[in-house]
Amino acid sequence: MDLVRLIYTSTITEKFEVDDIARILKVARVKNKALNVTGLLSFNRQFFLQCLEGTRQDVNQIYHKIATDPRHKKPEIIDYQEIPHREFDGWNMGYLQNTESLRELF
Repeated sequence: MDLVRLIYTSTITEKFEVDDIARILKVARVKNKALNVTGLLSFNRQFFLQCLEGTRQDVNQIYHKIATDPRHKKPEIIDYQEIPHREFDGWNMGYLQNTESLRELF
């Protein structure tokens, strides 16, 4: 099976609500598991950074849905490439909390 990894960032919009992170994670974990997509999400109250891993078709399908979500804007793909193996094999959608080291990264 050919695998790809897509990493993107985006900015929240005024439609984003505090409880949306929990909702996003809950839905993503169910849908990603069904499609055998893995990855992680990081959020710092202003920006999203997300990595998706899976087949090209499944990752593209998920990203196209994400790109039209009104809770964020300016989605920008940082990296998209074929990969030999998954980095987040056990995570249907891991979540990195807002920490000092993540603030430096963003």
